Amino acid sequence: MIGHGGLLASPRLAELNRLAGRAARRLETPAGRKFFSTVFWFTIEFGVLWEDGALRAYGAGLLSSYGEIEEFRHAEIRPLCIAEMGALDYDITRYQPILFAADGIEQLLDVVGGFFADCDDDSPARLGMRPPAAPETPERPPRTPAPYTALTASTVTAVTTPPSHPGDTPCR
Repeated sequence: MIGHGGLLASPRLAELNRLAGRAARRLETPAGRKFFSTVFWFTIEFGVLWEDGALRAYGAGLLSSYGEIEEFRHAEIRPLCIAEMGALDYDITRYQPILFAADGIEQLLDVVGGFFADCDDDSPARLGMRPPAAPETPERPPRTPAPYTALTASTVTAVTTPPSHPGDTPCR
């Protein structure tokens, strides 16, 4: 709860969380949920932003881990980009090697808030994302994962067309 406290104490960041919750309830497809959850990971959980020329952590995952706080300044910092975030793999068992920085709180609220406000199952396609390729082998029956099993995001092919939906923001 420590890491989430700051996000919930600020009315503007709390609204960002509410928008994310509403978006999550709208999503019905695995691809839509996957894309959304990856953007959520790189913003609400592992988000950073520039403030007064300094890189600041606001993401709950960063703020709740001494190790992450120590390591985040060594990560590759990329500009905030919804399409790129949604396509990137991540590993929850390691310090994050790539983070996405907003140019300030206003950009964060505008870009990420706009995405969460308009996010639906068609968002990845509007951002030019292609769905992951079908598996080459038949799927195995689902199994119940053991507690604390490491999960990683699946890869989605890079942006192919610019977004045209009002809630979708192009990368710089």
